[in-house]
Amino acid sequence: MSFPSIGLEKVMNIVHLCTYLFYLLSANVAYFSPGGNYPPVAICKNHFTIGIVRIIAIFDRFCYISCMTFINSPFPYAGCKFNLLEQLDQYIPSGERLFDVFGGSAVVGVNMSKKFNFVCITDILGDLISMHRSLQTDNPDDIIAKLKDLSSKDPEKYAELRNAYNALAKDSPERGYRLYGLILSCTNNLMRFNQKGGFNQTCGKRQLTAPKEAEIRAWCDMLQSEQGSRIKFGHGSFDVVMQRIADRIPPEGTTS
Repeated sequence: MSFPSIGLEKVMNIVHLCTYLFYLLSANVAYFSPGGNYPPVAICKNHFTIGIVRIIAIFDRFCYISCMTFINSPFPYAGCKFNLLEQLDQYIPSGERLFDVFGGSAVVGVNMSKKFNFVCITDILGDLISMHRSLQTDNPDDIIAKLKDLSSKDPEKYAELRNAYNALAKDSPERGYRLYGLILSCTNNLMRFNQKGGFNQTCGKRQLTAPKEAEIRAWCDMLQSEQGSRIKFGHGSFDVVMQRIADRIPPEGTTS
C-alpha cells in the first residue's frame, strides 16, 4: 500500500495535531514523537484516552516509516550518518559528481547517489572497500552464506578468524569478507587495530543475525541496481585521494 509523499506529509500533520490534542486532554499521557520509542508510554486512568493515543502512535509510526526514502548500511560502523541523512540531504545539492572521501559505512554516498551521475566512495581502509565492492558484485545468497560461516559467538572460532585475517597477504581478496566476519562478531561491532595494523578487538559473542541478513540483501539490491551502477569504490588516505581528485585522476581502485 502506498500513498503520494505529499499526501503522507499532510496525513502525518493531522495525526500529530490529534496526538497533541489528546495530550492536552490528559496531561498524564506521555507520548514519544516519530522515530522515538514505541509503543508510547501512557499513564492515565482514562483507558479510552490511552487506547486512542496508542492507535495514533501506531498509525503515526506507519506513516513515518512509509515516508523514509533512505536505506541503512549493513555495516555496524561507528559514526554512521544514517540518522543524519534527512538533514544532510537538504545541504547536498544535485550535481554531476560526488566524492565521499570518508566513506566508512558508505551510507552517505550510496543514499546521495540518486542526486548524481557519478559517485566515488573512498576510505583509507582497503579491506572495507573490498567488502563494499563484493556487496556490489556478488550474489547476496553467497555473501550471507560466507558470513554465516565466518561470524561466530564462540571465542575460539573468533580467535581463529582474527589470526587468519591478520596472517593474510595485504592484497588477498579474502580480507574483505574476513574483516566483515570480525566486525559482526567482535565487541560492540567496533573495529580496533594495533600499531602494526593487526585487528585486535576482543570477541563480542555475537554473529550474523536475521535482521542483518535483510539489511545485506537490501543493500545489495541498491548497489546492484541502475542507481548503484553510478557508484565506484576506491581506497587511499585523505591527502592522496584529494590530490588525485585535483589532478582529475580516479582515486585508487576506481574504474572511471
